[in-house]
Amino acid sequence: MARTADVPLDQFIDELELLREVDTGEPEAPVESGLDAVKMMTAHSAKGLEFPIVFVASMNKGTKMDAPSFSFTPEGGFGTTWRMDYEVSPQADAFHAANCVAIRAREEEESNRLLYVAMTRAEEHLILSYSADKNKKTWAGHIDKLLAKPFDVPFDRPTEVQVLSPDERLFAVRVLRTAHAPISDQGSFAFAEGSGASEVQRPELEDQYDSAVTVTALATFADCPRRYYLAHGLGWEQRRPVRLAEWGEDFERPATAASELGREVHRLLAGEVFAADRLAEQLARTFREHPLGERAAAAAHVEREWSFNFAVDDVVVSGQIDLWFMEGDGIVLVDYKTNDIEPEEADEAAVAYAAQIHLYALCLERATGLRVTEAYLHFLRPGTLVRLEPSPEQAIRLVRNLASAQEQCRFPLETAKRCRRCAFYKNLCPADLNSSQLVTIR
Repeated sequence: MARTADVPLDQFIDELELLREVDTGEPEAPVESGLDAVKMMTAHSAKGLEFPIVFVASMNKGTKMDAPSFSFTPEGGFGTTWRMDYEVSPQADAFHAANCVAIRAREEEESNRLLYVAMTRAEEHLILSYSADKNKKTWAGHIDKLLAKPFDVPFDRPTEVQVLSPDERLFAVRVLRTAHAPISDQGSFAFAEGSGASEVQRPELEDQYDSAVTVTALATFADCPRRYYLAHGLGWEQRRPVRLAEWGEDFERPATAASELGREVHRLLAGEVFAADRLAEQLARTFREHPLGERAAAAAHVEREWSFNFAVDDVVVSGQIDLWFMEGDGIVLVDYKTNDIEPEEADEAAVAYAAQIHLYALCLERATGLRVTEAYLHFLRPGTLVRLEPSPEQAIRLVRNLASAQEQCRFPLETAKRCRRCAFYKNLCPADLNSSQLVTIR
């Protein structure tokens, strides 16, 4: 990334800081600690926890103990590897060779401590699993040495083995060592004779949908169910620059720069005072000097950057409204946009934001008891205002449609002209704009 960034160093550093601060995803709710389910964890993350039954799998994999090309230890100092033109592989100098010995010894000690942590998480039953491995330094090698059983002697029935502990006490373990891979249709083996495995019918799944969703996610689903599934369901990142080919040009502004501009504009219009970008100040002034901005300034009650939560059935919807104010016996709703478009493109661009307006209107009507009489998208760059007709009924239908799609795991591909401005187009999404089955954007 650093090698391909065609920006000055100071600007590139600012971009990195912004990437670290921006929350690019919506984290899933944590699994309840008391949930009766299998948990897959690393040995590090399991420290301090205990479970009735613990499986330590793939013990033959070992831990990485490779020394880097450059090394440093307090005892050996700084060391590195060198390669002459006539040498095929790099050679370590004396300092690096000594450091590698110390580093490997330290890593082996840490690996042993980690094995101890993994094994002592079990309260009642511990199962250790691994494949044959001649490397005695892996976790599997330690266990084989303890069991004193050679790799070339398989036995397909569980066998009890007496093991001597470090404090010289004998304890029994059951071992199954087999020469063939397990056969899936025979089920898992049983340690005790006559206690075969029973097949459990797959339970019927109900209410398998998110209990909380953001307005941004709902708007993405309304625009394209497949894009929602790729971005929010699978968590794939949209790294490719958005291309607005259907609007006559390729828009290559970096996503981080565009998002930062939008945040600065919103902060300025919310009344914050700070050293903003010149373009951000210009766009904020565009709204303040617009007749709609003057109406907002004169209103008796105004809310800016208004955060909300409300429920549709058992789904909680959250978001933030740029601006709303009371006028007469109703509410005027405004959403700012900093898209780099021409005035004649505003109506088509507004289609993608209709779902947000519906959701905002539903929330305001429930929170205030007043009807949203006017709703606007203000595209600040061209200075163009687009009026939309809010429909709370469509907002309710949208939330329910998303819950239904999640429950059935059905996110159909609906090819349309808007595919060209999607970051997944010609990447993870197989949309074909040459197809005759283009759908109309609603």
